[in-house]
Amino acid sequence: MDTITWNLIDEGVSKRMINLDENCENRLVRVECYPKDEKREGISVETVAVSPVLKRIDKEKLPMTQRHKLTKCLLDKNSIRVVTYNVLANCYSDTSLAKTDLYPYCPLEYLDFKYRKILLINEIKNYNADIIFLQECETEFLDGDLRLAMSDYTAKFKGKGERTKEGEAILFRSDRFKFVKSFDISISQELQTNPIFSRLWANISKDSERKEFIAGRGTILQVAQIESTEYPDHHFLLANTHLFFHPEADFIRLLQSIVSIKFIEKLKLDLLEKNPVIKKLGILFAGDFNSDPPSQAFQYILKKKIPIDLMKKNDKDFIYECDGDLAHSLNLEAYADFPFTNCIGTFEGILDYVFYDSDSFELTKVVPLPSVEKVKENTALPSVFIPSDHLALVFEFSIK
Repeated sequence: MDTITWNLIDEGVSKRMINLDENCENRLVRVECYPKDEKREGISVETVAVSPVLKRIDKEKLPMTQRHKLTKCLLDKNSIRVVTYNVLANCYSDTSLAKTDLYPYCPLEYLDFKYRKILLINEIKNYNADIIFLQECETEFLDGDLRLAMSDYTAKFKGKGERTKEGEAILFRSDRFKFVKSFDISISQELQTNPIFSRLWANISKDSERKEFIAGRGTILQVAQIESTEYPDHHFLLANTHLFFHPEADFIRLLQSIVSIKFIEKLKLDLLEKNPVIKKLGILFAGDFNSDPPSQAFQYILKKKIPIDLMKKNDKDFIYECDGDLAHSLNLEAYADFPFTNCIGTFEGILDYVFYDSDSFELTKVVPLPSVEKVKENTALPSVFIPSDHLALVFEFSIK
């Protein structure tokens, strides 16, 4: 093996970033650490990158750079900026299915999470959001990267259980909000045990195959109650989810939406009743709903009742004599005027939303998505410039 010649490119104390004064493209990087203080000196350790440095990317070519120009400043106390983003978990992208079937157009070096996470951190951080909802977020990414890069945020995580490494994460600015309590649930468990859904679950249980399938879904609803530091009597319920993905499972997603909305509705009523100090309780319900605007789930959330006219005949039997009880009273709206929020080689569509309580918020700004031409410049997502198969949605709201 040829001897490697190493050149010193940077040094310092407790460094997190390396300043590259020379081109390191296609070269290996070695990091040496010498632990010491005024009196002691420890044993040095070193590590060498397993692959060469990739070609440096011109930041101006990144679509998020143009979006960041619209989010340079933090908002004042009467407004909030909200982001929702499915970041494409490493446990899914680092599979043979992803590499050969789902994203065959994406070079492996750009599908590698070690590359994608650098773009993700840069993108998420520079939206300067007040509240961030992440889906397909792994604890390793949240704890090992995001918390370090965004130490001025409080982060809460809810995993989907033992079958997968990923889950949902909610981050919010620590100077503007104080965490109060989490109310996370397994949607399938809530459906089976909450008396609100007893008639619905009894109907479903008549079909043993459907019952078993629904009970086996690991979908969760992450809910965090936070308090404004500027207006202590003003609280928020932040709800985050990632509904079941199968394209033929519109009814399953309707069920998951019903359980989520009814849980949030009851929680809001209980908190207001038991906590007279709370004068306002705004709701933001965000995530990857795997549902387009005409879908049953989307229509239920906005129109407050089960869209029976959209349902298949067999599915209607499951809501027999309980559809009235499953209507809700939340005044939720969502902006969905996008060409798509998810774009892969075989599919593109609007799947991601921030549903906001119109009694508490007014939508004042939508940060534009990258152009269709830019997104498809490298066939589809993810790509060298965009680190997920979803696009981040960024909205600004005034607080009523």
